[in-house]
Amino acid sequence: MTWEPTPKQELRLEIRREPMESVVTGLTIVDGLRVTARLRPSEPWTIQGMVSWDHEQDPDGGNDRRIIGLRGGVQWAFAEQAYADAGALYRVADADDATLEFENLRFSVGVGVEW
Repeated sequence: MTWEPTPKQELRLEIRREPMESVVTGLTIVDGLRVTARLRPSEPWTIQGMVSWDHEQDPDGGNDRRIIGLRGGVQWAFAEQAYADAGALYRVADADDATLEFENLRFSVGVGVEW
């Protein structure tokens, strides 16, 4: 669900349920909730923030894991279809199996093109 109170503001709520497979956990079912806010204070600039919660569980009921994520970033559109962005992501996972737990902080800087 997306709500745009003004052309410069957007609030998005996503609820998901999907299968996912990884080398570490194998096949899991993911239930999740993601809330994203986007603000465009001036034409070339966009500020975005996100809070997410995911619950991963094996189809047989094992390997229960919960992941909380916080993300923030800024984007600058320097041409009609080109942009540069910078952001940070913090994630923490709590699990029944201690080998599946983690806590990390990532920073990113990039340049991209939209078609």
